[in-house]
Amino acid sequence: MSTRNCIAGLLLLSPLLTITVSSLAADCPRLERDVALHLESSRVAAEQEGVFEDVFEASRSGLEQCPNAETLWYGLIRAGELGFGQFPISIPSRRILDEVEAASEAASRIPRSVRIATVLARQQKTLDSARTAFAINPAYVPARVALAAALVRSGHPSEAIELLREKKARAHDAVRGVHETRAQALLALGFPAKAVVEARRELRSTWADESEPFPVAAARREAEEMLRRALIADRRGNEAARLVSPVMALPR
Repeated sequence: MSTRNCIAGLLLLSPLLTITVSSLAADCPRLERDVALHLESSRVAAEQEGVFEDVFEASRSGLEQCPNAETLWYGLIRAGELGFGQFPISIPSRRILDEVEAASEAASRIPRSVRIATVLARQQKTLDSARTAFAINPAYVPARVALAAALVRSGHPSEAIELLREKKARAHDAVRGVHETRAQALLALGFPAKAVVEARRELRSTWADESEPFPVAAARREAEEMLRRALIADRRGNEAARLVSPVMALPR
């Protein structure tokens, strides 16, 4: 085939190529909307586990076409963080071995996403990563809670209490983990009776302002476990014995 004929063929094909590429690009917003709807539906779903598994798979599949889509990365790493992901996975030019590596990859691609940075902070459990997430948007309460939890782990429970005392944190007491993290800090400071009060508040919360999807039953069990620990520390073993057995904690 002559050069002229090749060029002519490419010119004829170019509108089709443009349409194909445009269609793929247009699919990214739709894929993100679908995952966002799944995440939202998880709050009221009777079988939350199945929804989180669907979120993971839809996000993984979508990233093959849209490797820089924030919602898809968040869906993938949040479901993975909660234990509903199957690793390793492959996306274009990258093989990811586990949920921690997935969160790190997501944060490197979308460094200004506070919810991705917050998941990474909980995965890495370092003070630096928690400070990074908090700095992106201090008004995002899960990032505030992640930083407070990191401060407790790092031996700075008084700073954690102060962080969760601020006006914006008080205005979001219905976010999961605020009272629980206060209870952890109070235990570290040697105030088990006050920790019991905070742990009871966590257990009674409806988490109405929670901005992250999570399995409610597991969160209830975790809140009960925090209360059990606080009661034992306050030498109220009989009350603690009436609560559930220890459970695996959700990410915090």
